[in-house]
Amino acid sequence: MVPSVGNSIAVETPAKNYRDMRRFDFMYMLPAGWATICLLCLYQPFVMLWMGPQLMLGYPEVFGLCLYFYILKMGDIRWVYFEAAGLWWQGRYVAVAEIIMNLVLNVLMARYWGVMGIIVATLLSLFFVNYIWSGWILFRHYFCNNKLHEFFTDHLRYFAVTLCIAFLSFYMCERFAPGYKEAGILAEGLLALLLRFIICTGISTVGYFLIYRKSEQYLGARSWFLERYSAFKDKQSK
Repeated sequence: MVPSVGNSIAVETPAKNYRDMRRFDFMYMLPAGWATICLLCLYQPFVMLWMGPQLMLGYPEVFGLCLYFYILKMGDIRWVYFEAAGLWWQGRYVAVAEIIMNLVLNVLMARYWGVMGIIVATLLSLFFVNYIWSGWILFRHYFCNNKLHEFFTDHLRYFAVTLCIAFLSFYMCERFAPGYKEAGILAEGLLALLLRFIICTGISTVGYFLIYRKSEQYLGARSWFLERYSAFKDKQSK
């Protein structure tokens, strides 16, 4: 996306690009949320099949890894605009600060909490430095519209919705597809994995649609897709 976004930054206004970024962010965070939910529900049965119960992490560590993945995805679209706008000089200290903070917290927290301490330390540096600080730089030096709070509010809403759907999916998986815990037979474990995937995908699809179907972001994304689909059909017909 970086070249096309860079072209848009060169020829369009920051206000138009900000609207586009919000739309793309919404379109990106839905599959990212679905992927996070799948990770939450599929990590344990997959590791059971792959390595056996002796090498499985506990659920707190699994929740932490899923949260790490989701927070990482929260900054992806913002980073596309950050890079396309060429804000490397303004963000020159971000990577250094994230590395130092991550290293120091990992050493301190791993001593007391082990693997969970490493996960939490990485989450803290990723969220406060990479996500918060980089977002501030983008809105301070390119968009200049004082709407950083709107960007954060969007992501808080996406996270809350994904969290609710994730716990519902996890509950349904544990209730209707718990067989992997006793799966000494490969077929039983594969069946539980497949059933969990179907549950996650079904609940996520229905849940996101019911919650967002009347939202501004959903309607804008649908119009964007329909416009490009119509243009593609017209081109094919010619």
